Amino acid sequence: MFLEIGKINKPHGLSGELKATIDQRYLADVAQNEAFFVNIRGAHTPYFIEYTRGKGKIILKLEDIDNKEDASLLTNKPLYLRREDVQLSDAEIQDNGLEYQFLEGFEMSDQELGLLGIIETIESYPQQEMATLKFKKGHCLIPIHENWIVSIDLDKHTILMNLPEGLIEL
Repeated sequence: MFLEIGKINKPHGLSGELKATIDQRYLADVAQNEAFFVNIRGAHTPYFIEYTRGKGKIILKLEDIDNKEDASLLTNKPLYLRREDVQLSDAEIQDNGLEYQFLEGFEMSDQELGLLGIIETIESYPQQEMATLKFKKGHCLIPIHENWIVSIDLDKHTILMNLPEGLIEL
């Protein structure tokens, strides 16, 4: 499971440095880890840290990002750490405003359609939280609406939904 700990803002200079904002709760964890993860085409891709400087709003240098053009490809991307690399308790983490982030990695099914896929990420959108699922040969977004949740099984890592007809066109 991955936790969003901040966001890459934009390139800084010409040598591949990036400006980023890190949630204050995770600053100590950033200093103890050798890699961030960035979601690239649905997969959390590791980027190894050469150095960081600053606190909160930081300048970071990632290995193999050596010019402004490469750095610009990461502009506005969220930064993640693996859950096991974060020292905060689950209660402290839940305070990030994402009520359903704990569902990442869960198997989502619909009462009518059956198994839909594995939830890769939970993201905040203006109206609600959305689950990104690997679906068929691509990805799809499913709104996580409390009225559509039938059950959540924490032991089996499954969520059963009753999605509105036509939400997912098969």
